[in-house]
Amino acid sequence: MVQAQAFLLDIEGTTTPVDFVFKTLFPYAREQLNAFLAVNFDLPAVRDAVGLLRAEHESDVGAGADLPAWQGDPVSVEAYCRWLMDRDRKSTGLKALQGMIWQAGYESGKLKSIVYPDVVSAFA
Repeated sequence: MVQAQAFLLDIEGTTTPVDFVFKTLFPYAREQLNAFLAVNFDLPAVRDAVGLLRAEHESDVGAGADLPAWQGDPVSVEAYCRWLMDRDRKSTGLKALQGMIWQAGYESGKLKSIVYPDVVSAFA
């Protein structure tokens, strides 16, 4: 018999209402982006996400997109992230930064998730 060592779930509609993602998580990441980048810009995980964003920005420039200039500093990274968010772009670099912002929010207690009542019993 195979025993699970981990569960990987998409929270939207599975463990948590979809509205929580759109009305709480996305606005929280947008609100915290500037402060998060200012404090954490030199962390390796953030630098990795910035590298992904730089490559995506170069691709957008090549495609002729009208987008913010790239300087590789927190201000231009924030501007490009906001540009991506405004377009609901599924960007790997942006998603990585959003995940780090959400993790910090949960760890600080500023974010609290809503979980459907049957989730815990379903895991059991």
